[in-house]
Amino acid sequence: MTARTGKQYLDSDEKMVYLATQSAPVYACGLALQQGGADSNAYPCIVEVDTSMLPFDDLFPDEDYVAIRLLQEELGLPQTAMPDERHERRLTEIQKAVKADPDARKGWVCESLRTLGSIAHRGGIPLAAITRISVLDNRDAFGFLSGGVDAIKKSQSGVGLTDIERQLCPPLTRWLSGNDVSADEFPAEMRSNAKSIEYITSRIAVRPRTVYERT
Repeated sequence: MTARTGKQYLDSDEKMVYLATQSAPVYACGLALQQGGADSNAYPCIVEVDTSMLPFDDLFPDEDYVAIRLLQEELGLPQTAMPDERHERRLTEIQKAVKADPDARKGWVCESLRTLGSIAHRGGIPLAAITRISVLDNRDAFGFLSGGVDAIKKSQSGVGLTDIERQLCPPLTRWLSGNDVSADEFPAEMRSNAKSIEYITSRIAVRPRTVYERT
């Protein structure tokens, strides 16, 4: 895992809006913490998008995924292995080329979503495609989310979603989006006893505040 990839990733493309499924809670929590977190007025926000309303021509694989995979092929690495720091400059060069010609690997959209849990949309998201915007402005619930995100980050070691991400991100994402979630949907190690289950149940009972909902 290199200094600018893995947990921090490469620089984003300003022409793209990134859509995340599994990794949405990580991004939402990370951005809120950068702005001061629970000790300020910055809280995680989720914008729920109906991708069926987006033209497929405007959807692309995340250029991080494309750049990493191309470098893996160049170095003869398996698709789960993250190139080490010696190849950071080359990875940046490849990502720059990918940004300049995103259509060259457009066929990797589904693989990008399956591997990283994210894809890119060229241009702004039309309002008609936004179904809901939710803000988690409760400090205790924010702390619960932060704990889950910390567990996800600690599990990350290579390229692709870990088992913890695949288990923990879906219920966290649905909860942050304002949908019903039960404690049973969380990983077994998080609900190992009655006290843990009670804690999860009390936190997810706090519903994010809906600031916009499509009618």
